[in-house]
Amino acid sequence: MTEEQYRQLPYRQAVDVVIINENTEVLLLQKQAYSETDWALAGGGIDEADKSELDAVARELAEETGIKSFTLVGKSSHLNQYDFPFNPQFVKQDTKFRGQQKAVYVVSVASNIEVVLQLEEIRTYRWVKPLEALEMMHFPNQKEVFTKIFTEFNLI
Repeated sequence: MTEEQYRQLPYRQAVDVVIINENTEVLLLQKQAYSETDWALAGGGIDEADKSELDAVARELAEETGIKSFTLVGKSSHLNQYDFPFNPQFVKQDTKFRGQQKAVYVVSVASNIEVVLQLEEIRTYRWVKPLEALEMMHFPNQKEVFTKIFTEFNLI
């Protein structure tokens, strides 16, 4: 597959979930595949079995964090969209997506909620204030996108 063909592929539809507790702290996750300085939010692809984005939100929260009880605060007007880097060594002919386009939802949970990680995928987690969360975001465009989202929901 050429880079031009790769750039014509669609985006994988997915969700990101900003989880806020009663202390206005954001839950950040560190995936097993990440370095020890890389952090992200809960979320993932929208599966065929999901009837809606909200179904994907609930499924991803339960899978990655064990959180099943939450209150929907809202859906952001901003998308978290990015391209995967093109590397001809790893791109195969059956590659389906050039990147991800994530709808972003904000949910609130109790401060004492138990977090039970999906250890096959998630290494650890941290509750941090929104400004600290932004400083911990290192992926391309991640900090810029979530600054807009945190501002939209009056978290910073």
